[in-house]
Amino acid sequence: MVAESCVKTLRSQDNPQDRFFADVLEWKFKNVEHGHPSCVGAFLHEAIERNPGRAVFYYALAANYGREWKVTSQLREAKKGLDCTDAPPWMRHALLRSTAAAAWHLSLQMQDVRLSWSYILSALEDLKTLVKEGQPDGLRRQQDLYLFILTSFMVEVNKCNPLMPDIEVRLR
Repeated sequence: MVAESCVKTLRSQDNPQDRFFADVLEWKFKNVEHGHPSCVGAFLHEAIERNPGRAVFYYALAANYGREWKVTSQLREAKKGLDCTDAPPWMRHALLRSTAAAAWHLSLQMQDVRLSWSYILSALEDLKTLVKEGQPDGLRRQQDLYLFILTSFMVEVNKCNPLMPDIEVRLR
């Protein structure tokens, strides 16, 4: 195959950037060719070991876990991806969205109320950042705002009134 020969050629280069591109190409190839989350996930863990600090592999891993729905792993990998400095804004927003969704899902599964509450508070912090940094005309903006408002209601139920004039202040 052409992709496999390109990967081999890129890996044989001395430049670390070429080896990074080889991992990206191989990830895309495995995703299209195999598509099975366990096969792709195993490769992505290897790519992270070879390329620490590259947000693209954490982003891919969080999306891959979304297909298998291993929520604790999805949350962990997305949080690690947020720590990477090379993430472009769209990837950072996707990682924030992933952490908020995973935290929400985990909070609903927990039997311990304190642990569940900590996940909700984590989701709220990520959603605040997402609403603040996100594009005002983004495709998932309404979903982000919905989850932000719902989480704000849960956390600040005693401070809320039926008209919610303070929600406009928070969105600025």
